[in-house]
Amino acid sequence: MSGSLPEGRLTRWARRVASFSALALAWPLATLAVVTLGPLLVAVDALTRASLARTRALLAVYVVLTCEGLGLGAAGLIWLGRPLASKARWTRWNRELQRRWVQVLFGALCFLYRTPLVVEGEVGGSERPVIVLSRHTSLVDTLLPLLLFEGQALRYVLKRELLWDPCLDVVGQRLPNAFVQRGGDTRAELAKLSALGTGLGPGEGAVIFPEGTRFTQAKRAQVLASFERQGQVAEHAQAAALRHLLPPRWAGAQALLAACPEADVVLISHTGLEGAQTLPSFWRGHLIERELKVRIERVPAEQVPRSPEGVQAFLWEAWRSMDAWVEGQGDVSPLDEWPRERRRRATSRWAEGRSTGARSGKGSETHPAPPECAS
Repeated sequence: MSGSLPEGRLTRWARRVASFSALALAWPLATLAVVTLGPLLVAVDALTRASLARTRALLAVYVVLTCEGLGLGAAGLIWLGRPLASKARWTRWNRELQRRWVQVLFGALCFLYRTPLVVEGEVGGSERPVIVLSRHTSLVDTLLPLLLFEGQALRYVLKRELLWDPCLDVVGQRLPNAFVQRGGDTRAELAKLSALGTGLGPGEGAVIFPEGTRFTQAKRAQVLASFERQGQVAEHAQAAALRHLLPPRWAGAQALLAACPEADVVLISHTGLEGAQTLPSFWRGHLIERELKVRIERVPAEQVPRSPEGVQAFLWEAWRSMDAWVEGQGDVSPLDEWPRERRRRATSRWAEGRSTGARSGKGSETHPAPPECAS
């Protein structure tokens, strides 16, 4: 199955002309901003004791745009070799480009924000295919499965809007992925997911984020209000019990599980990326030195139900376990959701720690990036 969408050639190239042109304009502007505004932002961050938050944010934008440009350039070189490549080699080249792109981008962000990665559990062997169900708090966590399942071929379920990302549009559609339209024809979209899960073999897997969107407290409140308006008492009670996850949407996961009954399920919980939910979060430095903790749980295929009712019960139980684990990691809410007094105390503690480190002659880097995040 190809990730290519059944869309008109004119529609596809109109989008690409727009997104490629935007990238071509944004990159030199970002370069100019780094050269001209960078020193000013460093001075402002130093005066406001902001731990170089704005400077890091500017560099993060520059890194993302640079990776987009380099990724498109590499995709173009691969395209030139397509006439000489078999289908298997073509797919292998694009998967290798995808893997390296993710490693460079994630590693650079870890380095910039001094974010160490701590993994609890293992993904297991590659003797069986897997269906990966992951918590979703930011765009960054979509990179985690590719980092954790190194060497395995993963297929993604992604929202169609992400096709405006040039690299995802080009390379993502060369590989078996499903770009679904939220609010579209449900039966047609579920058919895409069934096709995505069909034929998965050893060393392969499919990734889906059952929450359907990134978690925020505002979205949680919207979901609870929706359940209340519709009189869904049981669903409201279960969703209200989740403090850090949105209730799982079971239909997509069930389509994947039914299409590949021999697949194990891998559950990915994580904390630390709450500070990367939005661009303002990056700008304010909420990600700086926040330890990224990941828990991996693998459930054998024999223990995973495949019926709609069974999948719903399985997901609710898994989500309650994830939520309890996240709760156990301490306060994981973004800084801008903290009460004002608590935010002031946190900022004061950081400033005091920095002053103490300066007096003792020690640096403030208490969480250096691990080797895998420093590429």
